[in-house]
Amino acid sequence: MPEVAADSNAWWNDGGVLMHVGPHKTGTTGLQHSLAAARPGLAEQSVLYPGKGMSHYRATRERVNGSPERWLEIVREIQEQDHRAIISSEYLDRVDQELAPEIVAELGGRVRILITLRPLTNIIPSLWQQHVKSGTAADLAPWAEDLFLRRSDHVSWRSVDHLGLIRQWQEVVGEDKVLILIAESRNPEVLLHGFEDAVGIARGTLSSPDRVNRSMSATESALALALNRKVVDSGMTVKQQVRWIRRGIYAPLVEERKVPPGEPKLVLPQSMQDEVARRQTEIVELLRSSGSRVVGDPETLKLSDGKVADVGPAESVAADAIPMDLAMSVISALLDQALVSEDEHRQKTDRLRIKLRRQKERRSGSRRKRSRWPRQR
Repeated sequence: MPEVAADSNAWWNDGGVLMHVGPHKTGTTGLQHSLAAARPGLAEQSVLYPGKGMSHYRATRERVNGSPERWLEIVREIQEQDHRAIISSEYLDRVDQELAPEIVAELGGRVRILITLRPLTNIIPSLWQQHVKSGTAADLAPWAEDLFLRRSDHVSWRSVDHLGLIRQWQEVVGEDKVLILIAESRNPEVLLHGFEDAVGIARGTLSSPDRVNRSMSATESALALALNRKVVDSGMTVKQQVRWIRRGIYAPLVEERKVPPGEPKLVLPQSMQDEVARRQTEIVELLRSSGSRVVGDPETLKLSDGKVADVGPAESVAADAIPMDLAMSVISALLDQALVSEDEHRQKTDRLRIKLRRQKERRSGSRRKRSRWPRQR
């Protein structure tokens, strides 16, 4: 395929770097899978997706937290190529007003910003269940209320402060250099095609990944929350929790279990709907009035008629009403971990036994050598 120049009518047609700054839970993983898989096709169109991994999450996380080595490797790779370049990491939603200009300067100054958006009614429950996977024992409603009460003091606030995120990057690079893509959860192709058109690459360069991260259902979350509360009282170490619970149960549960039709989804708590509706209206008004390009319908970000949009019925699920297939998925994951643990223990025991035998042989050999020499008197 011959090299294809950027469409002169595309939003991004002047070179430099396109930086996708998230935020979290807005279709970032799916887009990153697509970009990583399309590296050869992007290169043929003179577009670089640096690195070898799916995203640039680790490098940007370390840069934000004061360790720039991996980030500077990405910068050097971009500088060595005479191509446009795309960086994608939802962790960039943590970049504050002070750090943002530094990041832009490190990339050479010619930077455009991509922000993907979904309704907060979807994002807040999804963020909460991500914390549940990491061990939180707080119910969704008090967790969400605490999020909006503490705001910038809460670890997840930057991921829901879409107003602040948009305004910050508009101030840093200019309104005309910020692109807003509104994701549709039921039609991921809309996000991919909107991205292709805006950045001036051929339609079909990006394709939907076979599998993307799904959120836990309300039923799965109820089970996980009950399990987390047991873990808190169990005395398990953090290392044990990561191995047995997060990686041992939650990861395979989400990856392998197919949620049956009718199983209730997580929904925004009723107590939060007024606050979220107000913020979503402010976001839509900003998008309508700003000079940034918007792909998609901003109205889909709003609550309609006081109800939760596109999230399913607001049902509560008791932890003792767990479907059999879900219970069996958890038991199966635990058994798998137990077998792995037993096998690893056996391997460690065998290695230790061999090491001790060799040490014994060396000591025995040393004694035999010493015995060959007569004692000096």
